[in-house]
Amino acid sequence: EVIDTAVEVANAILEGGEEGPAFLVENQWWPGFTFTDPDSTARLLEGIRYPNKGILLDTGHLMNANLDLETQEEGVAYLHRMLDIPGDLSRSVRGIHLHQSLSGAYTKAHTGTLPAPWPENYLERYAIGYGHILQIDTHRPWTSPAVRALVERVDPEWLVHELAAGTRAERDQAVAFQNQALGW
Repeated sequence: EVIDTAVEVANAILEGGEEGPAFLVENQWWPGFTFTDPDSTARLLEGIRYPNKGILLDTGHLMNANLDLETQEEGVAYLHRMLDIPGDLSRSVRGIHLHQSLSGAYTKAHTGTLPAPWPENYLERYAIGYGHILQIDTHRPWTSPAVRALVERVDPEWLVHELAAGTRAERDQAVAFQNQALGW
């Protein structure tokens, strides 16, 4: 259902487009397009009627789809396994949102429950929900050099350091950590 709706929306947006900017579909960590089911991924890409399309692999989102990961090395191994599953579809990965997220323990402990008392005010509920999402999708930098082989394997046209930070100095430090892991 998610795939079919995404295809319908993408085709409506891209209608009549023969050539133009790349249209990349980002994997998510909730049901729909997790990049863990090759048939769904193929259905999505084949359904989009636009020649300049591909996948934007979000490494943290894919890690969030496996609640049993505990280390960055396990995360890299899992990402490689997921790239192996789709076969030729892995060649459709044109960009990477690079970050890591090892939040399985938190997600297991907090899925399916609401904090008590649940606020009536929308903005208060939004703040709680946003905080919850940030505990799941942490956008932390890779520090393990194991990630370098993954990036080299994909050889993306675009690489985005998608990292969370409270200040510019913290973001600069996070990028430095990730660049060091990449050997840059």
